[in-house]
This record gives sequence, C-alpha cells and structure tokens, in this order.
Amino acid sequence: MKNTIHWLGHATVLIEGDKRVMLDPWKVQGAQPVDLVLVTHGHFDHCSPEDVDKVRGPHTEVAAPAEVAAKLGKGHTSRNTPTEIERSCEATGQDANRLVYAIRMSATVDSAAVQDG
Repeated sequence: MKNTIHWLGHATVLIEGDKRVMLDPWKVQGAQPVDLVLVTHGHFDHCSPEDVDKVRGPHTEVAAPAEVAAKLGKGHTSRNTPTEIERSCEATGQDANRLVYAIRMSATVDSAAVQDG
C-alpha cells in the first residue's frame, strides 16, 4: 500500500499506509484512531494528553521520550501505557503480522531554549 503523508497543522502529521501513524497530535479534530502515536517532546503543542486520547484506540501504541511517556501515562492506566523510549535508542513494535514499525529518536536541542548571543 502506498503511504500518504498529511500535514494537519503545526507539528501534527498523519502518515497513512498499511498502518496509521500520527506525530505530535495537537488541536486534532475529527480524528480516527491510529495504530501508533509518536510524541517528540514535552512542550504543550507537541505533547497534549487530550489530543493523544482523541486518536488512541484500544490497540494504539504511544511512543515518546521517558519524561513525556510519564506525563501521558497519568490517567491512562485503563488503556495502553506509553512506551518509554530513551533518547538515542531504537525501538520496534510487533503484532501478529510481524514488524510494524521501527523508531529512532535522537536527543536534540530546542532552538527556543538557546539564548541569543
């Protein structure tokens, strides 16, 4: 199946193919559940527990750096617990049909946190 990439605003991207993957859901409207949610960091406009809930179905996996996974895990114990992905590591997800995804997250510096000078 051909993958289609949809920019939904700000940093929110939906990738549709054999699986549906959403990056940094924020201000999501009318969304269907996805297979995988990737949250890059803890800023409110990238890590919105309310928006993650909007796209989280009974089998949705959520992957994020450890500090973000902890934030997303609060109040979500009855559903899928976010996977903690340590920075600069790789993780894979599997289901009965074999490998579903591979993720590599690397530590970055947020330019908004860097002082001019």
